[in-house]
Amino acid sequence: LLEIAQKQVLFDYKKLASDKYELQAFANEDAKEEEKPMGRLFFSVIDDYIQLWTAEINDQYQGEGLGTMLYNYLVDNIHDFNVSKLKSDWLINSPQIHRIWEKLGAEFDEDEGKWILNVN
Repeated sequence: LLEIAQKQVLFDYKKLASDKYELQAFANEDAKEEEKPMGRLFFSVIDDYIQLWTAEINDQYQGEGLGTMLYNYLVDNIHDFNVSKLKSDWLINSPQIHRIWEKLGAEFDEDEGKWILNVN
């Protein structure tokens, strides 16, 4: 965790379709230019919220906090998409994903079957 936290991680969005995006994390400018992300977070903008679909973290960065960094970056920049809410039903039974959502301050909505985070 310390090794990745001490490095500056570069983030960038890639538009995949009219409402679908990929948030990418890069170790440095060279990796960004070569389009070799350390990890990616996939999501869609739907009405007044962002729906998170999945995340991919390269094996060498597993367990180093990169997934949390991706989620935090998206939360910190959510207003770029003119929304103030994140939702996800991806891997709702995963202890790792559960911890990330709890760290973010999200709540699990039993009626929707999704994690929901309201961002001011």
